Amino acid sequence: MNTVLANAQAEGRIPGSVYDVLYLENEAGYILENLNPTAEGYYYAWDQANNKIIYLMSDLQTVYYPEDYTLTEANCWITVSNAAEAAKIAGYGYNLALECDIDEEIVLSNVVSINTLGFKAGNIIFNGDSSSKSVQTAYMIGTFGNIGGTLGASSIVQSGTATNFNVSSNNAASSVTVSGYVNSFSVSGSAAASVTSAGLVNTVASTNTSSINSNGVVVHSNGSSVVGGTSVTKDNKVQASTKEDLESIRLQVASGLRNFSGETIELTQDINMNGIAFTPISSYYRKAAEDVTGKSADAWFSGTIDGKNYSIQNLSNKGFSIAGITAGTNGSSVQFGESRVTYSEAIYGLFASVRNATIKNVTITVDIDMMIDNQNQYVGDSVGGLIGFSMGDLTLENITVNGSVRGYDGVGGIVGRCYADGDKKTITLKNVTNNADVTGARHTGGIIGFASGVTISFENCVNNGTIKNLGHDYDKNVLGAKDSSATGGHNGVGYYHAAAAYTGKCVTAGAEGVNTTSFTKQYLSDNGVSSKAQSNNYCTGKLPGFTNNGKMYIGDVQVQYLTQEADYDYAIEHK
Repeated sequence: MNTVLANAQAEGRIPGSVYDVLYLENEAGYILENLNPTAEGYYYAWDQANNKIIYLMSDLQTVYYPEDYTLTEANCWITVSNAAEAAKIAGYGYNLALECDIDEEIVLSNVVSINTLGFKAGNIIFNGDSSSKSVQTAYMIGTFGNIGGTLGASSIVQSGTATNFNVSSNNAASSVTVSGYVNSFSVSGSAAASVTSAGLVNTVASTNTSSINSNGVVVHSNGSSVVGGTSVTKDNKVQASTKEDLESIRLQVASGLRNFSGETIELTQDINMNGIAFTPISSYYRKAAEDVTGKSADAWFSGTIDGKNYSIQNLSNKGFSIAGITAGTNGSSVQFGESRVTYSEAIYGLFASVRNATIKNVTITVDIDMMIDNQNQYVGDSVGGLIGFSMGDLTLENITVNGSVRGYDGVGGIVGRCYADGDKKTITLKNVTNNADVTGARHTGGIIGFASGVTISFENCVNNGTIKNLGHDYDKNVLGAKDSSATGGHNGVGYYHAAAAYTGKCVTAGAEGVNTTSFTKQYLSDNGVSSKAQSNNYCTGKLPGFTNNGKMYIGDVQVQYLTQEADYDYAIEHK
């Protein structure tokens, strides 16, 4: 296991969290649902400071391997599955990683870091004092109930979500920082308290401290508050500089408590995702349009991202577990084989699902393969390098995607699938470039894979990637269909449907073509728009504001039988 970490580090894939360690070990064939040895009474621990796996005996103090290893408990993480185990391990000063939901109240004699690893923790009570083995700074990462108790000399930094965060400390060396979402926040005693620009606090309760950062506190309940004589006002700017910042944003969106509407997230530097599987921001799967329009109960990202011309590098889903996202079925879910087995659909992108969002000034490099998983019986439906699934208005400006995107249905280099949301149906694309190679089984495009009920405007948009639509569906007129009832489009937008419309007109052979807003159903060819739908209206020629430089391929595989990897690469060049 240490060889795995050393090899990954040599490749620049340096784990930033215990989640990353578990991912790297699983990728190498160590199928560990958690970091536990099979021998009872022994423990694995990850030493984060030295990036080493160490093997501990049952006393949690004797290092069995490596020999002559200097043990620093505050640097080490051990996985736990219940409150009693958590209390025991934290009693020695080790940090905790959850391997399942723990609904019990967890009472800890030391203040240590906790990472819920996508699971949920119940209430956390700290009983820290200056003589304990508490860490100097504890990081609370993930989804928590209430966080309370006494801190001693320790400081706490919270990201993700917590229902209530109410702690005390009479040690001036301690501090409390909120960098995620907290419903109610209070600090008593002499500890300093702050809410960063990434944090959101719904209610600031009474506190004795006056050192709350007034520039960072976001109070949505009443817009302003007064804490210790300091005026607290709403600040709409959030800064992100690390993969962990993006994970905190993801946790907050997934909770349904913060969708970042009216807020802008700004990147402050390039972020390297290290090719370690990333659970996307927002994990909403694609339902039928009538089950979505006008509803807001699901967790969507609805804010603005301003990349400030920085980049997000090496985004990947490789090794990603379907358990980390929401998957489901709808009326059009694919059925495979003669027995017609229905596969679930899962979406993927840096943002899996957005609603009325704006993203601008960012370059992203991706390696995404969400084609099909026969073991878990799901396909990648709505897969994009930047966004998997968009509802409502969407603005993309100064965006570049590089790398490779593979999915099953609704696959795009930039956006997988776009739907209208009532009267919100405007897609604005300006200076958007796809350099990624894009492969899908159906509804595949260089910029957008599928669009329905929306108006799209292109301005200076370019596809340079190779686009492959691998097959056709025996009962649907889809991209690449072999029958004569449909023609396939496969670059700018793979499939354009249900009163979808462009702004502007397409141009044919030097003459102005029909306005595409009149089309009831459209298929976009490599030159522009082509339709053989009920209206028999069609327009061929150049799509305004869009240039395609990439090669196009259409396959003849019947998509419901795409179950072998060999089938994925079978395509013929479109003439």
